Amino acid sequence: MPSLVALDATGTGSIPSVSCPAPGYCAAVGLYGTVYGMHAAVLSGASSTWGIAQPLSSAPHVQAVSQSISCGGVAYCSIGGGLSADSQHYQAIVADETPVLSTTTIESLSARRVIYGHEQAEKVSVTVSARLGIVTGKVAVMSDRKTACTITLAGGKGSCTIPAANFSTGPHALTAMYGGATGFAASSSAAKHVSVVKAASRTALTLSVAKVRYGHERAEKLTVKVIPQYMGTPGGTVAITVSRIRVCVITLKRATGSCRLRARTLRVGIYQVLATYSSNPDFKASVSPKKALTVRRR
Repeated sequence: MPSLVALDATGTGSIPSVSCPAPGYCAAVGLYGTVYGMHAAVLSGASSTWGIAQPLSSAPHVQAVSQSISCGGVAYCSIGGGLSADSQHYQAIVADETPVLSTTTIESLSARRVIYGHEQAEKVSVTVSARLGIVTGKVAVMSDRKTACTITLAGGKGSCTIPAANFSTGPHALTAMYGGATGFAASSSAAKHVSVVKAASRTALTLSVAKVRYGHERAEKLTVKVIPQYMGTPGGTVAITVSRIRVCVITLKRATGSCRLRARTLRVGIYQVLATYSSNPDFKASVSPKKALTVRRR
């Protein structure tokens, strides 16, 4: 404890009491001698390094005896002992303090770009530190004033993943907000930005029958389903074309829909039927494989 040695002008200093409430953190009361007698100072240390000794009294003639310290947690300590201004009459003292240490929150992202429906590929990691001790508590990862995920700190660190289909496509700012804990003040990180891009889609087309009679084309029911690359429900419209002739437009409900052919729209012959999904803000466009349809004579 070099700072205590520096105060001890008579070489009679000692360490009457030490308290270590958590791994890597200790506090101590030290006595040091001057021409006025013995005085007391308190020190704290973390990671095997002691801080600066702080005298319990700023008056040089106030002496101290029988000092003791006890800590219930990091930077939460009580000191008991006696002080005297005339070396004959002593008064008992108790001093306690619950300082709130400032904290620093640092956030990092595993990716700057994720696909809609696969946002869980984004891992948000945080480190919350203070000058002394190991920070505990929870961190909320916020975006657009909403909680994207929550982290419970372990050793001052932690991580979480973003739920799938939680964000719309486009840029989003993520901020890690530490709520504070006993002895530790709240803090927040600088915002980190992630971009959510459109996911691919796959369009499936089903024909109720492969052949219809001319004039009875309504017997043909065309059903489509748009399948997302990962998660989510594609919305929007699907156009049905028969040999480049648009025969109907389906508005999707829960990513599916259907329509029927109108009578006498097609001449007798063999046609290729195609379903084209027109995309939406979250999903890219896609085209189904072609299906053959035969229109027969009556």
